[in-house]
Amino acid sequence: MAFWDDLITRDFSDQSILYKTIGTPGSQEFIMQWTNMYFYSNPSLPMGTFQAILYEGTNKVQLQYRDLLGGDASMGNSATVGINKDGTTANQVSYNSASLTEGQAISFTPDGGGGYTVNTSATYDPVYLADASAPDAPILSAPTNSTTDVSTTPTFSWGAANLADTYQLVVASDANYSNIVINESGLTNTTYTPSTALDTNTMYYWKVIAVNSSGTAISDGWKFTTAPPDDNDGVLQSVEAAAPNGGDANGDSTPDSQQTNVTSLVDPVTNRYAVLDTVGCPTNTNVSAAAHTNDDSYTYPAGMLSFVLDCASPGDTATITQYYYGVDPSGLVLRKYNSTTHTYQNITNATISSVLIGGQAATKVVYTVTDGSALDDDGTVDGHIVDPVGLAEAVAPGAPNTGVGSREDYLAGLLALTSISLFITAGALTLSRKKSQF
Repeated sequence: MAFWDDLITRDFSDQSILYKTIGTPGSQEFIMQWTNMYFYSNPSLPMGTFQAILYEGTNKVQLQYRDLLGGDASMGNSATVGINKDGTTANQVSYNSASLTEGQAISFTPDGGGGYTVNTSATYDPVYLADASAPDAPILSAPTNSTTDVSTTPTFSWGAANLADTYQLVVASDANYSNIVINESGLTNTTYTPSTALDTNTMYYWKVIAVNSSGTAISDGWKFTTAPPDDNDGVLQSVEAAAPNGGDANGDSTPDSQQTNVTSLVDPVTNRYAVLDTVGCPTNTNVSAAAHTNDDSYTYPAGMLSFVLDCASPGDTATITQYYYGVDPSGLVLRKYNSTTHTYQNITNATISSVLIGGQAATKVVYTVTDGSALDDDGTVDGHIVDPVGLAEAVAPGAPNTGVGSREDYLAGLLALTSISLFITAGALTLSRKKSQF
């Protein structure tokens, strides 16, 4: 009783039930295979493929389950599984219980006393029968197996299978295919993009079945995980997920990638993370960081952070908190750049301090901006706060602003220039004395 239930072979009755004897006399295997079966009660629900193998010499019988595609039904919730040894006495493994798993093998080995030793976790025998005119199994290509941050409308793709006329794509939200979310048959292309989005932050399992008039063949099973909900801040979810403190770079116990008012991104100047955390306006958009070299009076050791805040109402005030990893706060001020007038001003209500987040040091900046105020780049009470700002360090008088470096870099450069000047002066004096001797 490999799988005693009401099953049908759908359209390919002569090619779905296969058998073959393999091996050498004395240790041969007789393989009986039910290929890509369906349920009589639901002809559109695939059951899968299973086998019964008889082993010559040991007289062992093994039942094994290659593909189980119909959820609890394929796992046996209305089937009987076991072996009848003499017509009246049976070794029952399960009865109306969803206890089978894909890739499971169950062996019955004679115990010498007229019974069997049953092993429900036997080693799977990798044999598979296919009609010569049946198609090959498709080779999956995307989404890549076990990949994460996949789009909720992914394009499934696979290689063309030899002799295949059409394909059937099966996608489920569980490994046992109990909850099938996509079941598309009759596909003639080797790609498919669903019109309805999958759930975010969810693992899915999928297979492709190649079909022709002689039979079918099922691919290996792959899985992938969709991306968390997109907070539309302009930064990839994967970038925010890789932020310090396990993706919680502001230390509020919620992943940054799941909050519309928190954005973490890599600062291209420091190659460390910067974080924007806002309260009062619920959504960050168009967040970016870049080097800044246009201020003659200041250098910007962490570049400039630009962003737009979408407020609930015009005239709202936002409390803005920024975190910069790998930046020393000593001697720094917060500077506002107005991209319309190309002018700068210090943000006098900003507080700058050092904090530890998840054991890592960061510089914390806190200040407030009101929509339409002088700190709002567009200067309009429109429900949007535009705010390019950056941590800045004053340049020593007379020193050129290269846009990079710090006070220590400037002093080192000044010392080097002084040494060169003294060397040149000393050389000139020596040359003058030698000339006077002639």
